[in-house]
Amino acid sequence: MSNEGDERVVPIEFSLLDRKILFLGDSITAGFGVGGDTKDCANTPALHSPTESYAMLSADMLSAEPQLIAISGRGVVHNWDANPSPVIPAQIDLALPDAPGTKWDHSLFMPDVVVTTVGTNDWSVINPGEDKFRAGYRDMLSDLRSRFPDAHIVTVTGPLLTGEKAEAARDGIDGAMEALSDSNMSTLNLSLFDGELRWSCNYHPGRNSMRKMANKLSAHIAQIKGWSFTPLELPPPNAISPPDYMLPGGKAHFRARLPEIDAQPLLEGGIMLAGDSITEGWLGYDIDLGAAVSNHGIGWDTVTGLKLRLPQMLAHSPDKVFILIGTNDIGYDRDPELMADELLDIVSAIKEKRPKTEIYIQSLLPRELSAMAAVKEINQHYARIALQSGVNYIDLTPAFAAPNGTLKADLTYDGLHLNQTGYKVWAETLKPYIRP
Repeated sequence: MSNEGDERVVPIEFSLLDRKILFLGDSITAGFGVGGDTKDCANTPALHSPTESYAMLSADMLSAEPQLIAISGRGVVHNWDANPSPVIPAQIDLALPDAPGTKWDHSLFMPDVVVTTVGTNDWSVINPGEDKFRAGYRDMLSDLRSRFPDAHIVTVTGPLLTGEKAEAARDGIDGAMEALSDSNMSTLNLSLFDGELRWSCNYHPGRNSMRKMANKLSAHIAQIKGWSFTPLELPPPNAISPPDYMLPGGKAHFRARLPEIDAQPLLEGGIMLAGDSITEGWLGYDIDLGAAVSNHGIGWDTVTGLKLRLPQMLAHSPDKVFILIGTNDIGYDRDPELMADELLDIVSAIKEKRPKTEIYIQSLLPRELSAMAAVKEINQHYARIALQSGVNYIDLTPAFAAPNGTLKADLTYDGLHLNQTGYKVWAETLKPYIRP
């Protein structure tokens, strides 16, 4: 036996497939909580399954031998919540996690492809600073290249970062790759921000999300390496569920409204109205907006619900989409910054999938006085998101606010929803944007 502190090379015999993929990751790659049904599920070891992670699924589809270096909570330059354990780059040469006395012999497994899905924990709680993160990621990629000179390296952005944090992480990774100028590297976004994400325990991707991630990653690798693969079967794109936190009545209406929206003709041009009951309320009035309209309003809905409905929205190709969402979030006491992040995800998805569609974010309408502080805070975030993402922002407040800031009494029947006069005012407000 070796004395304590001695380095040990761990000899292991393998029976390997011809293709080999090394995955570097955190809890997502390790399959943390993948077996749960909701993001609030009781988190137990029985629900963790590396074999159901996107990594193992991808390797199986590509007939490749996988090796996983994946530890929950670990990052590139620091770990989740400043955990002092070694970061992922420090694990690459170890045969056992956090065991510096066990040295791994890389000649035992020389990968054709290296996939790095790390960085989520760097940004989840503590901002590492873009310069520090970029430098750390660059050093990690440089080390990987020195160990695996012939491997193709895929840098991946995972599904748990959204909004500004996701953009900062992606910018850092892109900067690291640009600094190395390595033609045998590529990048892939697996964030599933377009409404495809299905949660499992502790806001981790569930089985369906892992399968979608595996299909996207396998297609990317297959295209680069010339390998064949058969995609996994997935649920139909309209298999949409309401947000977990929505009240039962809202969930029932959400589910009932989905097939009604599916039954609308697909737009090639025209305008889409996306939102909650205020948007759905257009259906009760015969008001001409001067263009073909597809109404994607669902009463009770929230920003999360609209994000989940993105596959349904992206089936259309409108000239313009007008978004009014978030007033119901106030009743659920949701964080305005989180709402803004989700709205940014929605906008980013539309810009990516429908680049010719003009996007208009509308301010929340005024409502009862007790809610107006929240309305104003949310609208400030929405205006920032519109400016940040380069889309249009329409402030509805001047047309709808009474002198005390609430919704004008002659435009509403309950202080929140619009009457026919209110919809006519809204139509006149939007027409200059619909027919400039």
